[in-house]
Amino acid sequence: MAATRLKEVERAYFVRKNPGADAPTKPFNQIKRDYIVGFIGGIGKATKMEMIETLWLQKIAADAGYSPSPHLGDLWKQAVLSIGQNPTNNYNDNKIKFYVNAP
Repeated sequence: MAATRLKEVERAYFVRKNPGADAPTKPFNQIKRDYIVGFIGGIGKATKMEMIETLWLQKIAADAGYSPSPHLGDLWKQAVLSIGQNPTNNYNDNKIKFYVNAP
């Protein structure tokens, strides 16, 4: 159930952040990639999605005044903190909390 909820809120977040991206012909990963690349810039087409997500989270952390963690789980905690929420020790819960509460 949590995995389904995560997919739903993640898609809703990136569609909201990337107006017009919800066209039925555009795959979700492309919507996500387009938004993150636009947000941080300077990412090559061959860069893998995991690295793109890490760079995005590092920018969110740095923009919020944190020293970005090298660990993905800790980056999600920093992302949650950056929006004024309290992170948990559960990786997926932090992702959901961020996607639901981020402006």
